[in-house]
Amino acid sequence: LATHEIASHPTLALTAAASHLADGTRDQVEHWTSVAESADDARFTAGIALMRAAVARAGIAPMVADAARAYEGLRDDSPWRSLCCLLQGAGEYLAGDGEAAVARLEEGARRGAIGARGVQILCLAQLALAAIDDGDWEQGRLLASRARAQVERMDLAGSPTCALVYAVSALVRAH
Repeated sequence: LATHEIASHPTLALTAAASHLADGTRDQVEHWTSVAESADDARFTAGIALMRAAVARAGIAPMVADAARAYEGLRDDSPWRSLCCLLQGAGEYLAGDGEAAVARLEEGARRGAIGARGVQILCLAQLALAAIDDGDWEQGRLLASRARAQVERMDLAGSPTCALVYAVSALVRAH
């Protein structure tokens, strides 16, 4: 589709933003999210909040708030809720709320098991880091192994988003 065609439909603009999120082009995510937002349609509030949380340009606290807003605006069976959990959990962890982070990341891993395995993998890697931070290297090893097994099962070894999985796996093996 031509750029002007994508820009004329908020659904297409959000789809373009999500596509660019997957390939790591942050500026494009922001651009297409802004295009969708300019439609001023409440039906897209959750998607816009989720893309803003993923970009996290404004910092950790707004990322967590945007992820929570997106989560609340999505249907319970939405596969996008797993990404909300990942972003909110990672943000809470970075902000020092480990207990809330672990609960949110565990939910994200469960939700991602069906419709968002790539997100599940990242939740498992984040949970491994939390376990290691708490001194539970055995749990960290188990979670890192689960994440890495999923990467291999899904043939995602070359995906840049899986770098965290390999970093955590290397950390556990080095320990």
